[in-house]
Amino acid sequence: GASGYFAIFVGGPIGGLMGLVLGGGFALRRACYRGFAAVGVRRRDEVHQRGDHEACMGLTLREAIRETTAQHLDAGRLVMGECLSAVGWVNGTLPERQDMIELPMADVANSGFAVGAALARKRPILIIRYQGFSWFGAALIVNYAAKSKALWGVPCPLLVRSIAMEGGIGPVAGSSHHSLYHRMPGVKIVSPMTPGEWRVAYEDFMAGDDVVYLSEHRKAYDNSDEFSPWIGGHNPDIVLFPI
Repeated sequence: GASGYFAIFVGGPIGGLMGLVLGGGFALRRACYRGFAAVGVRRRDEVHQRGDHEACMGLTLREAIRETTAQHLDAGRLVMGECLSAVGWVNGTLPERQDMIELPMADVANSGFAVGAALARKRPILIIRYQGFSWFGAALIVNYAAKSKALWGVPCPLLVRSIAMEGGIGPVAGSSHHSLYHRMPGVKIVSPMTPGEWRVAYEDFMAGDDVVYLSEHRKAYDNSDEFSPWIGGHNPDIVLFPI
């Protein structure tokens, strides 16, 4: 009710700052400007060039995410978010196990915990079960995590899984809001629609030290098909791929 929103808007910023300290310690010790990282763009044909589609053959997007998440946890890394065990809210994309971190219903503070864990080199995956909630914790991600490497020389590798949908949940939680992050340097934005594309994005995150924002869509989770290596015909001058 009203008290819950009071906790988010008033307690959230304080909790977020506490999360930075508790999760990452005082990792921000050096101050040096090295230039902002450009927003990353992942081409769909790289799925085929790197063979990731073969590793995911026969899997739906949902199953590929669940399998990769289990591997992430097996390696001692962190997965966190709100209501991860709730039926349907993450659409079966997570393994049924007890070593994931259930965060409180305080979206601003939760981003602080995730950023702090990233500063501590835990490579956390933060799951935002409804993309409309991205607004609450976006400031800590784009103003601290995305800029940390450029401003202080301290990488902050964080993978954000933000789940989009249209309709059925009201004006607050639904819709797609990845444009919040698109305006900020230092964030790689990927919208994977296939199992291979999701795997490419994950491996890119593990190989680098940047913030990676995955804008997922609930209606894509049943998909098991991959895009063709090249859909544009023979050397066209312009290819339009509207979504």
